[in-house]
Formats: sequence, structure tokens, C-alpha cells
Amino acid sequence: MQFTSRFSGKITVDGSQISISIDLINKPENSYKEMGLSLFDVMLSTAQEYVSANGNVFSGAQLFRYTKFPVNRRSFGTYLMALTENHPSRHHYSGTTKGKAYFHYISRGKFKLLDKFLPKEMNNQPE
Repeated sequence: MQFTSRFSGKITVDGSQISISIDLINKPENSYKEMGLSLFDVMLSTAQEYVSANGNVFSGAQLFRYTKFPVNRRSFGTYLMALTENHPSRHHYSGTTKGKAYFHYISRGKFKLLDKFLPKEMNNQPE
């Protein structure tokens, strides 16, 4: 049986003997924390890059798949709700966001970046 986690290795069962070998720890490349960024920064920069390439309507899943950084999917979704000014569940995360809002909730699963955070090349274009 092989397994992978924050480390990788192999468990071998041979009769009554079990052997475990562990390889080096797989450290995620381009960790945003090591680059001095917060998850707020990652969310905003990812959204700006996505909007530049694909337009200003997106789902949380589309945005998550677009990020360049290794981020926990649940944390990403939580921060997306918390950073959305009119999301029905935002009040649950008031301590997380420190009053920040980057997104607007359009409908179930659909968001857009607030106008003041749009990339410069999109500021004067209709959606």
C-alpha cells in the first residue's frame, strides 16, 4: 500500500513483518506564507488574474482552480464567503475578515470582484 500526505512513503506487509519507509517531506512549492502573503492577498490577486483572463463573473470552484498557490480548499471557500460583502453567511466570519470585502454575491455560487478591485485595464469597460 502506498500513501501520500505531507510526507510520502510506503508500507509493506510481508507475512508477520511490516516495514515502513518514509521519503522526504513534500513541501508545497510557492507557499504564500513563505512569500510574506496572507490568504487575503492570495484571494485578491487570484481573482484579479482570473477576471483579467475570463471576465468578472466566476464561481468559487473556478477561482480555486485558478490559484497558483497551494491552498486548502475549505479555507479558500470560507475566505470567499467571508470576503463577499453581501453573502448570506458572511456574518459567521466577521472576525476573520477584519472588515475587508473584495467580492459581490450575484446568485448561488456566482460572484464578481468589486469595481474598486478590478484590474486597471478593466476599470472603464462594461461587464
